[in-house]
Amino acid sequence: MNCPAPRRWLTIPQAAELLSLHPKTVSALCLRKVLPSVKIGRSRRIDGGELERQLERQIAEGRK
Repeated sequence: MNCPAPRRWLTIPQAAELLSLHPKTVSALCLRKVLPSVKIGRSRRIDGGELERQLERQIAEGRK
């Protein structure tokens, strides 16, 4: 039986460090739905796998 790989949920500061952006910028991008995120209680989490896929798509589109 194959189990799917666990998702890596990133906090705003973790995603900001990964993207070399300010946390307020990442938060604003999440609120504008530019970055995939979910709100859990009073905090917001970003699906690390989906973030990587989105970045890969944007990079691929930029190379065309």
